[in-house]
Amino acid sequence: MEWGVAIAVILAGALAIGQIYRDPAYTPEIRKRSLRALLLFTAYILAGAVFLIALPLERLTVTGLAFLLPAILAWVGLGGLWILRTTPSKRPPPDWVLRSWTWLDWGLIGLFGIGCLGTVLTLYTA
Repeated sequence: MEWGVAIAVILAGALAIGQIYRDPAYTPEIRKRSLRALLLFTAYILAGAVFLIALPLERLTVTGLAFLLPAILAWVGLGGLWILRTTPSKRPPPDWVLRSWTWLDWGLIGLFGIGCLGTVLTLYTA
């Protein structure tokens, strides 16, 4: 299962890079910015994966998983929000997405914090 997810992510990245180079609407500067954003997002997701690998998941209870899943989704959501705001696009996202430090940012940060705190507490207080 893990290999299937890894292959799907690598394939999605390759398709994204392919579109960046095939689309004539992308100038060299936009291509450069898009590739840099894609690489930074990949590093961001890998940092989250390293955190997950470092957790003693064999000790995780159902309650801990209930906290961990929203933390993971919030982490990916924050990265996705960042990439939406920084990557050039032919069709810009809505204004409420482009504004920084809105309810969306704080909601995802709060969800991430509560998820991490709950996961750590269930791991080390049982």
